[in-house]
Amino acid sequence: MAATQKLACFRLPPLPTIKEIIKLLDRFQSILKAGAADLLVVEKDTRIIPGLQLLSEAAPGRMRICVIIKWLTLTFQKKVAETLTASTGSRQRSCLSVMAQYLCTVKNCFTIPGCAFVPKPNVDVRVVHFTPLAQPQIQHPFKLVERIVKNAFQFRRKHCRRGLEMLFPESQRQELTEELLRSADVDSTLRPTENSISEFRALADAYSKLCKENQGLIDYYFREELKLRHQAMRELGSNRKGLHLHTTIEENVNDKH
Repeated sequence: MAATQKLACFRLPPLPTIKEIIKLLDRFQSILKAGAADLLVVEKDTRIIPGLQLLSEAAPGRMRICVIIKWLTLTFQKKVAETLTASTGSRQRSCLSVMAQYLCTVKNCFTIPGCAFVPKPNVDVRVVHFTPLAQPQIQHPFKLVERIVKNAFQFRRKHCRRGLEMLFPESQRQELTEELLRSADVDSTLRPTENSISEFRALADAYSKLCKENQGLIDYYFREELKLRHQAMRELGSNRKGLHLHTTIEENVNDKH
């Protein structure tokens, strides 16, 4: 409680002003005007990058930009921070938890009360520290990992099998889902919140293998299949209405005769 009251007395440092950024860019521009043949800019604050990029485009071939991120400390609403750091089995665990933790070591540092900000928000804020891993825990393209994790969590209250089924076309759904779970050695009755990073890694390995063995599987999206099915049903309904109207008109004509 004492620590919280102490934090309330402080204010976070403001973001760089436009004037400060312009001064920084002017400094680089003066170096180039002085005759520097080549300028390498190393920056770890990504907020500065757009301005540096503009300057680089104004001096093509003379300025290179390199961004170094050894760690990152950010503030989030308390609920989001709890999701980012949620461990396996936690109620707060979600797709965001897995996607952050397979790439980084994510640590919850401390809480900043809402009264420390101006204007004061209605929620408290937590500081979260990210340290990128030398090697991601899942060695597959980001999009592939994201697809598996998103599908698993779209039915977060159900068994993980329910969401993973949607990775496959309806005609092969049962067969390929069984093969995926068997190959990954993952318990199909676990809920997504109970799946560990290592289990998602095994699922990614198994899914990648299935994509290589089944042409076109990597491009399959169940929502597209659902959309086409609904479209076909609408067209069928329209055709039936048209046929019914045509039959009614013929009957009316026949009655008049």
